[in-house]
Amino acid sequence: MDGNTVSAERVIAAPAPRIFALLADVAAHPSFDGSGTVRALRGSSEPLRLGSRFGMSMKRVLPYSTVNTVVMFEPDELIAWQTTGLGGLIGGRI
Repeated sequence: MDGNTVSAERVIAAPAPRIFALLADVAAHPSFDGSGTVRALRGSSEPLRLGSRFGMSMKRVLPYSTVNTVVMFEPDELIAWQTTGLGGLIGGRI
């Protein structure tokens, strides 16, 4: 594992489409964010799809915002987005 890779595995007793629908609903992210940093959605609350862009208001010590672009998407199977901040100067992780 390289220094930029983190992985975890959990078994969730729910059908994949139900879990996927929750992840694709960006307005719901603050309600289940485990880090406590996600404060609110900035922008559209439309369900995510490949190429979707959405912003998040965040706070870790100081408030900041992110812009996220969905870079992988297979309905009920896979969703991933790339996160950047400060106009793309930081971030880039998927």
